[in-house]
Amino acid sequence: MNNMKSFTSNELLLGDHHEAADKPFEMVDLDLSGLSLHSLPNPTINLASISHLDLSNNNLQVIPESLTARLLNLVSFDVHSNQLKSLPNSIGCLSKLKILNVSGNLIVSLPSTIENCR
Repeated sequence: MNNMKSFTSNELLLGDHHEAADKPFEMVDLDLSGLSLHSLPNPTINLASISHLDLSNNNLQVIPESLTARLLNLVSFDVHSNQLKSLPNSIGCLSKLKILNVSGNLIVSLPSTIENCR
């Protein structure tokens, strides 16, 4: 597939994705791992096109409901090694989700909506 695109943290945070924004693409891998983020930046790309999202090895305490609700094509979601105590209920909207890594967090239970991700 020649129209796949991956964005690294530097491209998104420094705004170096302008060339890719002019061209349509089908899938995006978004890697924001290891940045010591306490909160998530507001990306300017279409979140519905993201299939793999890596937010691991940060200091995130919350994943916003509004974020997961917009990740309609997410297949892989890696949030390991953060400070998460829970996942948003909107995780159940991720009907294409196949891989979810929440290890190394403070999560004691998953939302009941998780069973919608089959």
